[in-house]
Amino acid sequence: MYEKKVALADHISDRLRLNADQVVKRADLEAKIDHMTSRIADLSAVFEKIRQDRSDLDVRWAAIWKPLNVSAGTPREMKQWVLKAERLIEKMHAAGKISAREKKNSGRM
Repeated sequence: MYEKKVALADHISDRLRLNADQVVKRADLEAKIDHMTSRIADLSAVFEKIRQDRSDLDVRWAAIWKPLNVSAGTPREMKQWVLKAERLIEKMHAAGKISAREKKNSGRM
């Protein structure tokens, strides 16, 4: 009988330890969930701020190009557009100089 009571006490003790471990694990997991929930909320706020900033920058970017009657593309596309426009302007200046020289030369004859 004594052995049975000791075995039962050991069994109850083991279950109490197991339950205590499970309580600690659950508390740890709940703390992690709370932390992650808070982190998600923080990151959502950061994401929303970034989204709003991006939207504001898109509006400002389009406004820069509006006086030129040009639809704003990506910065890479617009860099190429500017380079092409600069080459065109250079060619126009060169053509103007050639035209002026031709007028001057035709006036001499």
